[in-house]
Amino acid sequence: MKLDPHKSDDVILSVLKPHYSDEKLAQMLSLGYGHNDEIAAKLTKAALKKWLGERKSADDVFDFVLKQYRESVFEMRDLNTWVSYVMMLDKVDPYKTMLTVLQNRFDAAALRTMLDNAETVGSTKVLAQKLNELRLSQ
Repeated sequence: MKLDPHKSDDVILSVLKPHYSDEKLAQMLSLGYGHNDEIAAKLTKAALKKWLGERKSADDVFDFVLKQYRESVFEMRDLNTWVSYVMMLDKVDPYKTMLTVLQNRFDAAALRTMLDNAETVGSTKVLAQKLNELRLSQ
């Protein structure tokens, strides 16, 4: 990968990447929010582009970013990172991809509860409604 010195976020990520796993990088990015949101957002964007270039699947990035949260994924800020990645990865039907990843990780009852609860929260309401509609149409 050729680095553009004007893209400092890519340079920083290229220095960190050989020393840290994707999971550890995702944790570092998450911890950066709240301390310096602007830098964390730039590095997250660079990580998403890198994962896209490496052809990481929606499953892979879910594991990097959300796996440790188990059934609390809709309560975590990191959900936005995963949703953004899936939107970049699957321009045709990203909600179907998201639902498939979730269905592979959670049983039907747990997923239904998670989505129903997420529909009651402003920040996750629209996403949860779309996923629930798709789930019910299957």
